[in-house]
Amino acid sequence: MTLPTRNSKHYLHVIDTLSGCTILALEQHAAELEALFGQRGLSCRREADVHPGTDALRFYNEADRAKVREVLESYKQAKGS
Repeated sequence: MTLPTRNSKHYLHVIDTLSGCTILALEQHAAELEALFGQRGLSCRREADVHPGTDALRFYNEADRAKVREVLESYKQAKGS
């Protein structure tokens, strides 16, 4: 029997900024999230390596912050990746 693996997505959260909101994510998670937000009609700009190995997904004022949080929470709860 093996123990369940730790949720590797627990660190993800929405950071409110003056111009909208931002999510900092490891490169793999950022790529998956960028595609997921695009599928949900939420436009974001991805900035690579804002910190070593960490990308930023930036959403601007027109983005619905509640919807961004909802999509992120569903991603964090998803099994697999």
